Amino acid sequence: MQNAARSAPNQEFRAVPSLQLVEVALLQLPSDQRRALLLSRVESLSYHEIADRLKSSIGGVKSLVYRATATLRRDVADALQAARLT
Repeated sequence: MQNAARSAPNQEFRAVPSLQLVEVALLQLPSDQRRALLLSRVESLSYHEIADRLKSSIGGVKSLVYRATATLRRDVADALQAARLT
């Protein structure tokens, strides 16, 4: 149990830079993708509700959320890989 207690602060410390990487990557997304992703994942709105807000089709919202998620994953993974190499 002591080992688990010792590793927790290290995990917290590592989470902060990772969170900052996500925030930076999120801000770099095109605004329509960022809005759709935040409405979906943070505000937990349905695709129908997001489509109403963005005045878009449900298919358009699904595409925006998919592209935003894919771009975010790629950009964060690239940034983490670059950080490991330095």
